[in-house]
Amino acid sequence: MSVMDRALKAVDSVVAQIGQDNSYWTKAAVWLSLPTAGYLTARFVDEYQGWLRMGRGGLPYNFYGYCYNLYLTFRFGRRDTMSTYFYDRPDRYSPAWDNATREERLNAQKSWLPAPLPVRPGPRSRAIHYCAPQREKNAGEYLDPELKQAYMKAFEDLVKTNSESVEWRTSVLERRGRAMFLKDTYALPNPLATARRELAHLHDSDISGHILLSFGDAKEVLSKGWGERHRVAGTIAPLGYMILYQPRNLGELEMFLNILKAAIAYGKSNGRNGGKDKST
Repeated sequence: MSVMDRALKAVDSVVAQIGQDNSYWTKAAVWLSLPTAGYLTARFVDEYQGWLRMGRGGLPYNFYGYCYNLYLTFRFGRRDTMSTYFYDRPDRYSPAWDNATREERLNAQKSWLPAPLPVRPGPRSRAIHYCAPQREKNAGEYLDPELKQAYMKAFEDLVKTNSESVEWRTSVLERRGRAMFLKDTYALPNPLATARRELAHLHDSDISGHILLSFGDAKEVLSKGWGERHRVAGTIAPLGYMILYQPRNLGELEMFLNILKAAIAYGKSNGRNGGKDKST
């Protein structure tokens, strides 16, 4: 019997006990509250099923994982993922700001993109509202296999081309799947410390991805429509932690690759390891 089945059985048991209670006011109060309880139960079940439809992420793929997602949402999540003013006040919204050097602060506010991004054409994409995992599309929705293959190969080639500075490891942010990490030979910028050197990963289910950017680049990506801020960015994750939307066509791949290049460039901005490393 599943957790949800046990919960519904418990509700049935309570209702049966109420029916045996001879107190008029007890019966009246409980029966009047049943429609609200029914609505809330239905809403909870619907939200849980919606969470499952995204597919597997870093949390257990069951009711307990969903409850942990709720904990992250209420304890650390921010509802606003679209405003750019967060990046204008890193002293308030970036937990690592106080420990950053002057050079790290300047680098965090710079843009490392090869060129400014164009405004993304078409309707604005949005991530599904859950905190963990965070995806743009549900698992199983149609995904052009040619587009997926081209994007994954381009990401693979990017890591290979920059193998002097980045490498593949298992994602620490998703706790599964491969991710691009800054090598230990480079000193990690303080504003990225809580990501433990992870710079980016793509999701196999919908080829959206997550990326760690400078505040200047995060603002550019968000304002031009290529991604949005993660709900825990600036609380338990770096302020520049973002979801990259799913490419719509092959023509968009260049823009997404430029964003990934910016993550590498910013990750390397502290230079090679020789001083104090902020990666732990």
